[in-house]
Formats: sequence, structure tokens, C-alpha cells
Amino acid sequence: PCGKSDPTAVVSFLDNAGDARFRAKAGKFRNRLRQTEAAQVLYEGMMEALGYAKNKAPFLELARRVPLEAMESIAKIPLRNQEVVARLQSLLLRTAGEITGRNTFKIRPSNSPTRRIMAMSRLLARYGKQGILEELTCKVMLAKNQNGKNAFSTLENELIVSSGSRNGNSFTLLGPERAADIIVNVLLPFCCAFGRKAKLPGLTRQARELYRNYPGQTPNSVVNHMTRQLGLRRKDVNTARRQQGLLRIYKEICIQGRCGECPLSQLEAGV
Repeated sequence: PCGKSDPTAVVSFLDNAGDARFRAKAGKFRNRLRQTEAAQVLYEGMMEALGYAKNKAPFLELARRVPLEAMESIAKIPLRNQEVVARLQSLLLRTAGEITGRNTFKIRPSNSPTRRIMAMSRLLARYGKQGILEELTCKVMLAKNQNGKNAFSTLENELIVSSGSRNGNSFTLLGPERAADIIVNVLLPFCCAFGRKAKLPGLTRQARELYRNYPGQTPNSVVNHMTRQLGLRRKDVNTARRQQGLLRIYKEICIQGRCGECPLSQLEAGV
């Protein structure tokens, strides 16, 4: 049935699938929030996201071996920012060397585990005094006072980490694409779950609203494949919500051979 259904029905299906993926992520955060402190849960989610597909497990293990409480205690030491960053980075890198399973095969230098650890060290130094939980949840709430793309770019700027320049060339440790990925897959579903636990319904509503309107990012190979497979145009998949919907359909229906259970099959059959 792929590519034969009414595009309007297909994009509605994508929105529903994207919402289901968001709820599933928020549900995982709710379960974790029953077990540990909220700030640690957010930190673990961000670290896991920085591990990319090949290093999620080692980065999550690193976040648990070096908990946020230890990192923020260092960040609050009255030292110059560069010295704080150096201490945070040293602790993470030293502990990461003790964890087995870290994968560097076919990983671009810009995405190397070392550079991602450097990025997190700088983020923790940036927000360590107030706390990463307080700072980022506050930024999510403040985004409702901004219009259009400004809200999204402001959030991304909170996570972008530039390291300056080397040999006259500037480089970024954590750029806008990865920042957006962390916001969509970690920060917003976390805020949805945390808002419910902390009885902050405004935070939960704001997280959902931002997610539903978040612009799509540069599509990966799966999103491109599914866009073609469903006979859609790129502009039909112009939100993160719909891109997330494509990922859910691909993983839970397409590659599982469950075509007969797909709602698109029912649409094609006129059900």
C-alpha cells in the first residue's frame, strides 16, 4: 500500500506515529524518575544521546559512574571557567577509559566520543552553578514567550558548544543539528514526564507544544527512504514530529514485515 494512499491521510498517520514515539520516550523517563533524582535522569538522557547509535550504552554507563552530583560539585568550585572545564573533562575522560565497549570504528572525528565528552564538560561548567535541570527546564518554559523559529533557535543555542579556533579555523564541539536532536529526543520528552511528576502542568503542555511544532532537521537515510516509500514530498515531512513518525513506522512496522497491520493497508483497503 506504500505510496498509494491519500497524502493528507498519510501525514495525519505520521503525526499520530510521531506523538506515539514522543509518549514512549516520555514514558521511559517517567519510569526512571521513579528510581532516581530528576537532574540525574536528564543528565543520563543527554549523555546517552551524545553517544550516538554506536556508543549509547557506554555513555549511559559513564553518566552513572560519574553522577551529576559529583560533576556539579566540581562546577561550583570558585575557579576560572577553563580550570573547571579541565577538571570536569579529566574526570569524564579518565572514567571513560575504564569502560569497555566504546566504539570508534567508522566514526567521523567530529563525532568522536572524546569530543562529545569535551562538549558535555563545557555544558556542565556553563550551567553547573544553577544546575542543568533548573536552567534547561526554565529555558523550555521561557520559549513560549517567543515566536516562531526564535523559540527553537534559542533552545538550540543553550546546547551548542563552540570551542574556539585552531590554526585559524573555528570548530564546534556540539552543533545545532545535534542540539536539536537532543531537544527533540531528550529534553522535551523529559520535561513532559518531569512536569507530571513535579505537578508542573505548564511545563508538560509547553514540552508537547514545542515538540509538535519543532521544525524538521536534515533528514537521515531512514527518513529519506521512508519519504520516498510513502510517496511523499520533502515538504510533507517538514516537522520533527513527522520525521519521528517515519522512524517509528520504519522500526516497528516496515522492517518487522508487519505490512498487513499498517494503518496504510487499511486505508488502501477502504477500511
